[in-house]
Amino acid sequence: MLSKMVCAAAGHSVDRHRVWFDSMEYRTACTRCGEELIRLPAGWKPYNPALHDHQSRLRHPRERC
Repeated sequence: MLSKMVCAAAGHSVDRHRVWFDSMEYRTACTRCGEELIRLPAGWKPYNPALHDHQSRLRHPRERC
């Protein structure tokens, strides 16, 4: 809960050690709150399935097995 408030005020902290490519954009998670992030031309933003889901996107590597 507190980490969500910190991220809302200061912005998300990108986990650069866990970035992966989904065939369209780079994705990772916030190191503080765990929210899934996507790298767009405007920078790292929260991943919103309603806006960002696309049939060409690959699943996370750990889910492809």
